[in-house]
Amino acid sequence: MSSAGQDSDQPTPQWRPPSAAPGAAEPGTGSRGPVRYLPVELDGKPIGYVYVATTTRKASFIRILSAQDNIAGFEAAIKWSERLDRASRKPRLEDAVAEWIGVEAEGDDKAGRIPKGARFAIAESVEELTQLANPGYSKPSLPPPPGLLPDGAPMDGPATAAPLDTWRTDDPGTYRMATDKPVHYLPVRAADGTLLGHVWASQADADNAAGFARNPRADAAASRAESVWLERLNAYKREGLAPREALHRVRGYPADPVAGAVPEDARAEEAVSSKALGLPGPR
Repeated sequence: MSSAGQDSDQPTPQWRPPSAAPGAAEPGTGSRGPVRYLPVELDGKPIGYVYVATTTRKASFIRILSAQDNIAGFEAAIKWSERLDRASRKPRLEDAVAEWIGVEAEGDDKAGRIPKGARFAIAESVEELTQLANPGYSKPSLPPPPGLLPDGAPMDGPATAAPLDTWRTDDPGTYRMATDKPVHYLPVRAADGTLLGHVWASQADADNAAGFARNPRADAAASRAESVWLERLNAYKREGLAPREALHRVRGYPADPVAGAVPEDARAEEAVSSKALGLPGPR
């Protein structure tokens, strides 16, 4: 992918970052140093930021939660996770990210693009950039006490479709959202047998990836189930479970009118990557 050229007869305007909203929280203690970031827009509207760390070899995408609904935002985050994974294989990560400035690419209709003329800006920490994108944001709570589902519902009660909270593609509190390495997956079905999607996890613990690939033919039911399963996986991650162990644990959830369930006789199948499942859902 090559950098976008500039018009020969008109200067390219320099993009300047917006000011942080008044009352934004102070950066947290989890900062690992300054980050350099670029805006991401979809149809001319800001939907997030791509950043590159200055002290470690890491890049990520942070959503503006108010810019899109949960499903659209999740699809954008998945696409940027895949793009940044490819960029990480190049010698200079920041240069690889800069190649997307002003460039049209496959998946822009979901992921958006870095506008032409954008320049890297600096935030003192990931937390500061997070607050710029989502003023007042705070991390989800820790897993619930024994006897409760990760969404707080009793084990014998129905789950609720919790708001999707995927705001950062390399969030240490969640599994990676996509991987190009082999995965295992299990089907999730509604009470009437409808396939809602597949819950999946990377075969290699070091790959640290897990998610839910919804079946688009199940429409809204699959989307509601997806949010529940992602919350469950996030809770397992915060417990410190490896992806394979999390996949094993999901079998223990009882049948639920929102989330569905993994059939008792289901066997884990293998796919060459999460993308092979057709994220955000197999067709």
